[in-house]
Amino acid sequence: MLLQTILTFNQKHQLFQQNDTLYLAVSGGPDSMAMLDFFYRIKDAWSLDLYVLTVDHQLRGEDSRQDVELVEKEAAKRDIPFIEGKVNVKAYQRVHQIGTQEAARTLRYDFFQQQMQGKEKAKLVTAHHADDQAETMFMQLAKGVRPKGIPVHGQFGDIQLIRPFLCVSKQALISYATEKEIPYHQDPSNEEDTYTRNRFRKYVLPFFKGENPKLLEGVQRVAEIQRDEDAVLDKLTEEKMCDFTQFYEQKVTFSIDGFLALPLPLQRRGFHLILNYLQVPIGKKDYFFDFLEWIQAEKPNATYSFQKDYSWIKSYGQCVIQKNERFNSSFSEEIQLNDTRHLPNGWSVTVEETEANTSELTNANVFVCDRRLIEFPLHIRTRKPGDRIRILGLAGSKKVKDIFIDKKIPANDRDSWPIVVNGDGEILWLPLLARSELGTLSDQVTSYVVIRVNHQKKN
Repeated sequence: MLLQTILTFNQKHQLFQQNDTLYLAVSGGPDSMAMLDFFYRIKDAWSLDLYVLTVDHQLRGEDSRQDVELVEKEAAKRDIPFIEGKVNVKAYQRVHQIGTQEAARTLRYDFFQQQMQGKEKAKLVTAHHADDQAETMFMQLAKGVRPKGIPVHGQFGDIQLIRPFLCVSKQALISYATEKEIPYHQDPSNEEDTYTRNRFRKYVLPFFKGENPKLLEGVQRVAEIQRDEDAVLDKLTEEKMCDFTQFYEQKVTFSIDGFLALPLPLQRRGFHLILNYLQVPIGKKDYFFDFLEWIQAEKPNATYSFQKDYSWIKSYGQCVIQKNERFNSSFSEEIQLNDTRHLPNGWSVTVEETEANTSELTNANVFVCDRRLIEFPLHIRTRKPGDRIRILGLAGSKKVKDIFIDKKIPANDRDSWPIVVNGDGEILWLPLLARSELGTLSDQVTSYVVIRVNHQKKN
């Protein structure tokens, strides 16, 4: 019965397939030991390549050691390769000032990732079950967070992670282990009220199960419905955000008016889309409402730092969410004819020569000049004190600093804005902002240098 339930769930979600390589995360508890036996029983029929991973967290002395020995013995009995890891949770806890469970989980998954490195098609399998799903959903709800629960599959770094046991209860796994005479150990810390999850397991879930004997099935169904709807809404949000947002390597910029014109649910998703793109470690706090209050405030120019390494910056109707010290803003690079340079700020510059008519090459992304006036190599650099440019159509020269102000370029962008400089030191072009008088063309020109910039979002 249990075997068929899991196989049906797997068929629905396509978690593991024929000829897969699976790394089973086994702790020695009843759920993961049942998982070990389940995959052993279908191994030949599915042509699976199995490995067992276990971690000694060194939190319970000899008991922890016995858990590892049990897993090793049961893996050997089934002729499945066994890999053990040992981590120092207490030391990691002290250094990072985090809770025991968070430290243990971080170190455990770091070990999993190390063992699976380079095995792109392999999948990590955990024994999360329907009770885990319900506990997670109720815990999220209690924190005032929209309950998403535990996904049936996902990524942890480069690891593919699957959870095919979310369709079965913990009691069903214990009954399976008992029926098949599979030995297991119970972790006594699972009974301690110190941990939030334990309190929900012991006191909250029994009440709701009493109200609804089919609670676990209902919770899993709600989780799947929400994730299906999330996928549609996330795609819609991404499409809307792309109309006014640029994604660079370590920062994202967008129009404040464009963002605020979105419905509130899409604003929330758009904000989290950006944080996910930048790989911001969210932790337990949802920053969206802090961000919304800040971005709607009347102050037109402001900076807000969060999570130590990140900040929001608004200036001239634009907002930037970035990693602090995302790159050395100053740079200087040489570029030759028929060459392309990718710059530290995420832009790229290309220089070409053409004899064709250039009347269509006059948009803000392109600078065209008589080939005879150009000295190579050109220099692509950031601004320097006292920089001036002789602007096309104006008498005399103008400070680059004043052009940035007049064009309302956000202050945080000015130090990384590329400037194209001729080989003799004269500024040719501030891309998108100002061209020098050397950009004047005449009918006598037979050969042109065309300089293009690309500052579009990163794919």
